[in-house]
Amino acid sequence: MNDILVVEAKRIANLGVGVDQDGAYGTQCVDLPNYLSVKYFGKALWGNAIDLLDSAKALRYRVEYNEAGNLDSKPKAGAIFVMDTTYIYGHPFGHTGVVIEDSDGYTMKTIEQNVDGNADSLYVGGPARYRERNFDGIIGWFYFPTDELEGEATSVSKLQSLPTVRVYTVGVEKLNIRNAPSLNSEVVGTYENGEEFNYMEFCYAEGYEWLSYISNSGVRRYVASMNLETGDTYGTWKEK
Repeated sequence: MNDILVVEAKRIANLGVGVDQDGAYGTQCVDLPNYLSVKYFGKALWGNAIDLLDSAKALRYRVEYNEAGNLDSKPKAGAIFVMDTTYIYGHPFGHTGVVIEDSDGYTMKTIEQNVDGNADSLYVGGPARYRERNFDGIIGWFYFPTDELEGEATSVSKLQSLPTVRVYTVGVEKLNIRNAPSLNSEVVGTYENGEEFNYMEFCYAEGYEWLSYISNSGVRRYVASMNLETGDTYGTWKEK
């Protein structure tokens, strides 16, 4: 199974949007790892991107420092890299992003926010983008304790609440509505391509992300929205 964190980062990048976890200065690069930290582990990272290794260490996340010239010193998929931007981009705030494939020690394939180069980037940020970069300025990386998430794709994870109502727009021919987060559960209805529904909870089960809501009849419903192994999504979401 692909790392759930990588799948989530890809979902955001595929939508062409960014996340603004702290509500300040728009979708900055640091908001993406902070969003993942809060969403999956309930812990907020502090500081700018350049501070993330210290922040991660304080939260007991595993931190590794870049050993220049050592090809064994390389991040794996799911790592959060931290970059010193003082001499490369001319500002002291640093840069960060999610590594989405195991690195070969020469380059990293990543998803990063705020890399569009817009003149107001330090004030409004920028969406998540796929990137490939070398190790210039990379000072290290850290890993979230994803072993805590192990098994979520095959067993039912805890239903998680979202802070605001979201709207899901179906992007495939048909999506089934079920009474439980399982492909073996009863189908009680369907959504057609282009239809929308509101939801405020989600969970993982049987290799899928499931969106959940209370129906007009007062019964909880579930709709599969993503294949966690492949990263394929069945629609798009937005905040209401």
